[in-house]
Amino acid sequence: MKSVNNRFTLGRITYKLAVLTAMMGLCCLINGCADLDKFVADLDKSAKGLTNNVSYQDPVTGERTLGLMSEQEEIEQGEKAKNYQIQQYQGRGDLIDNDKETLEKIQTMLDRIIKVSHRPNLPWEIHVVDTKEENAFALPGGKVFVLKGIVGTLVKSDDELAGIIAHEVAHITCRHQVREETWNLVMPMIQKRARKEIYKASYSTIQEDEADRVGLLYMALSGYDPQAVYNIWKQADMAYGSSPGNYLYDHSLNKDRANKVSQLIPLARSYFVGEGVENTNYGNLLLNNELTPRRGFQSDSGLVTVLELGLNTYTQYLDAKKEQVKREHEKSRNESYLRFVRVANVRQQPTSDGYMGLFADVTNLSDTLMKKVMLTVYYLDGADKVLYSEVQELSNIPSSGTANAGFYLRNVPNYKNIGVAVNNVEF
Repeated sequence: MKSVNNRFTLGRITYKLAVLTAMMGLCCLINGCADLDKFVADLDKSAKGLTNNVSYQDPVTGERTLGLMSEQEEIEQGEKAKNYQIQQYQGRGDLIDNDKETLEKIQTMLDRIIKVSHRPNLPWEIHVVDTKEENAFALPGGKVFVLKGIVGTLVKSDDELAGIIAHEVAHITCRHQVREETWNLVMPMIQKRARKEIYKASYSTIQEDEADRVGLLYMALSGYDPQAVYNIWKQADMAYGSSPGNYLYDHSLNKDRANKVSQLIPLARSYFVGEGVENTNYGNLLLNNELTPRRGFQSDSGLVTVLELGLNTYTQYLDAKKEQVKREHEKSRNESYLRFVRVANVRQQPTSDGYMGLFADVTNLSDTLMKKVMLTVYYLDGADKVLYSEVQELSNIPSSGTANAGFYLRNVPNYKNIGVAVNNVEF
């Protein structure tokens, strides 16, 4: 990679380390220090102290990783965030941990998963929120929330629900919240690219992919079938589609996610000994497996630690940059395709089953088959803020042909306007 103006390169890192070493050596000579061994030892000690203050050893990969928060600080932050979330949900009338049957089920799943994880001794908690929202999320230090709307909709089996929980546990064991908070603080000061929202979204997507890999390992080791994770994202793609929207998505698109997971399933199932059966070799497999291989240098040398931190940080930067460049290319290509689509005659009328629907005519203005068109309907308030959106995919619209798109009209509180937009086109 050639980049004359890139201030964040391995060469610059090495150069700055060399200058630091030379300056310390000069100071040593001025002060009459002729003992080279002592100089090297002091330099190594200083380097180790510096890296320990700004980084940590990744619990999963063993790599030296940029991070400004200790584990105790991570736990304290997670406790505060948990209390805040509970207050927010209770403030809007959502019950917390009221469904004892679901709570007992997910608590059992969590206990099985964290036992075979890289950080079993955190103060783990799991909570169920009685809401129709379909989601689950993790907070630093061992806190997991499951929003009840996900049960029976996106996830339909116990293995699928365990897959969601394993993914959230993986975020915590990988210390993703700590890493991302530090990354978003430090990187924009070093590299202008890192200030862009599309770069930040790309970095988050890479973390989500890592959580999928680690989560598959935890599922297999704890006796849940990893195949269930593929089912989740295949169902999500069928139900919600895989529209890139404005390309600021922070998870892989449903279709891409299903494809990525499917490639990992055979490997993950090699650690799966049976439904409900814990792999008793999990201790060794956490340190030696092909899903999350250990990559750290495993050295006590402070100078080696500095070099490892620089290399790993640069590699993470390049990974996010690669994802960003790919998205920008896809966005540019898609925008050039949008001129071949016309959406007209947007109207409300009864559906064939007696409900009210929102319909639109979508015309292919090109001279070739349009394989896929992603449409989104937006419900907006008076200030054009999106209150609700829904995606539909149309397939195989012939040249100069018109397809009819139809949505059920939703009862969205306080909406004033409805808009229909084309988000993605494939030829």
